[in-house]
Amino acid sequence: LMGEPDTPEGAAPGAIRAQLAALSARRELLPELPKGLGKLLIDELNIKPGPRLGELIDALKEAIIVGDVPFNLDARAYLSHVARLV
Repeated sequence: LMGEPDTPEGAAPGAIRAQLAALSARRELLPELPKGLGKLLIDELNIKPGPRLGELIDALKEAIIVGDVPFNLDARAYLSHVARLV
């Protein structure tokens, strides 16, 4: 389409905008975890930085969203929850 050079072939600009808006709204629902949590997991659980660490943090966020883990804890409190996943 003219004026929409970054639009994938065949995708309507409005549909792409709607998908981006939905993704943005979903991100706002994700809990913000305490600073230093990643380093604490690396140090205490002997996890190397990389995809596995990201998967564990994502699993923790999901557990918070569904209510399995309380929200607004400090980094050390989340350590025990993540340790069960390792």
